[in-house]
Formats: sequence, C-alpha cells, structure tokens
Amino acid sequence: MREDTIAERYARALLDIGVDKGTLENLGTELNRVRKLFADSEELHKVMSHPSFDVDTRKKVLGELLERVIVGPTCRNFMLLLVDRNRISMIEKIAQVFADLVDQHMGRVRATVTVAQAMSMPDQKRLERALGSVTGKTIILDHKVDPSIIAGVVTEVDGRVFDGSVRTSLQSIGARLRAGI
Repeated sequence: MREDTIAERYARALLDIGVDKGTLENLGTELNRVRKLFADSEELHKVMSHPSFDVDTRKKVLGELLERVIVGPTCRNFMLLLVDRNRISMIEKIAQVFADLVDQHMGRVRATVTVAQAMSMPDQKRLERALGSVTGKTIILDHKVDPSIIAGVVTEVDGRVFDGSVRTSLQSIGARLRAGI
C-alpha cells in the first residue's frame, strides 16, 4: 500500500476521534508539536526505527518524551499505536495530511500570496476577506515577499495559481514580441 494512502488512513482516523471528542484543534497542535520533535531530532528517528530496539523499548522512550512535550492521552495513544504498527517514520506525512483534513473539516483553505514588497496587516486582512468571499471559505494566508516579481501579486489558492505579477506580464510581452520577429 502506498505511503500516501496509509498516512491518509491514520490521519482520517485521528480526525474522526478529534471530531467525536471535540478536541480537533488541540489535537492538531499536539500532533504538530510531536512532528516538530521528530523533525528536529535525527537521533529520535534512529531510535524509533532501529531494529535492535524492541517495540516496548521504543514505546517507553516515546512515552517519556511525550510527557515532556505535554500531549494529551489521545495524541499519546495515537503515537504509541504508530510505534506498534511500525508507522512512526510516517509522522511527518501523517501530520501534514491531518492538518489538511482539519482545514477541510473546518472550512478553511490555505493561500500563499507573493508580493514584491511586504504588505501591511490591513492589506493582508482585506486580501483574506476578498479571497474568502470568492472561495466561500476561511482563508489562512501565508504572505511571502519576492522582489523579483517587480510588482503585482501571485496568489496560490487550493492548488491554483493566479499570477498578476509584472514579471510574468513582461515575460509574456517579450515572448509575443520574439514570436512576431
């Protein structure tokens, strides 16, 4: 079975539990904290996946770490299940899929906006509202600055890119001029 499919199954199961218990947002925060713990520690990855450590040892090590990171019983049990099923190496993918599913469940969509100069907070809020009215969803805006676009804005929403940058316009004009020569 493909890793994407496996990650989605685990993420959906955790989503269902979070919805049932009413702890979806908190669960997302906890899972992200654990994901970061794994992302920041190559040694932890090695211990959790090394065949010389039995499952009970791995669960004990992870259990102690989870107490320090302060996660609730649902997240803790989920992580221990991943150790039992030898899926702990997939935590990064599972956490990403879970975050996407939570956004989808909550009616949110992530948008990336790239501009040549930093936008003011009021401008960002106006853009969030405008994108929200077009999509019918709550927008979580990621604001990036890239001076190479010269001016204008490049927006990615739900996998679609809307490029209103001067750089792209100039490239398009240049291509048409070259084609006409």
